[in-house]
Amino acid sequence: MACYSLALAAMGAAALGVGGKVATGAVSFIASDALIGLQAAGHEFPSQEVLIMAGYLLGQYLITAGWLEREPS
Repeated sequence: MACYSLALAAMGAAALGVGGKVATGAVSFIASDALIGLQAAGHEFPSQEVLIMAGYLLGQYLITAGWLEREPS
């Protein structure tokens, strides 16, 4: 779990450096994982599963679209 958290934090930091859609997607992805963590800790609320999946899909879309739209270096 610690390795995954470290990898997720590194991905988020790298995405913030890219900016735009990639950064927004990373924030969405991290928020989705935070909801999973809350659920695993026993903090559940209505529509949590829907929010987890929506955040995950939105994050993946924005990361991919932002990366493909970026200006080559």
